[in-house]
Amino acid sequence: MAAAIERARLRDEFQRLFEDEAAKRSERVGRDSDGLPEWVSLERAVLVFRINQERQARGKEPITFDDYDRRELTCMGHTDYSSKLALACMELVLDY
Repeated sequence: MAAAIERARLRDEFQRLFEDEAAKRSERVGRDSDGLPEWVSLERAVLVFRINQERQARGKEPITFDDYDRRELTCMGHTDYSSKLALACMELVLDY
């Protein structure tokens, strides 16, 4: 039961975090050094940072941006992208 509650807590936290960052997209109009839209790289950085905070608290090694990118690819194209992404972030904390 405790594990299910923790999974739900993390999923909900990542859902809110993503939605909060996505709400700032209109303010983030530039490009990063790789040519990606600024909002893409900033959302990604915020999520990876938070994933790694949770992993560190559990004594786990940090993930890389490549780890995150591989998981994010599985979410793209879904109508419920943000829900899928929140689940993927939760899994990167607990199951990776």
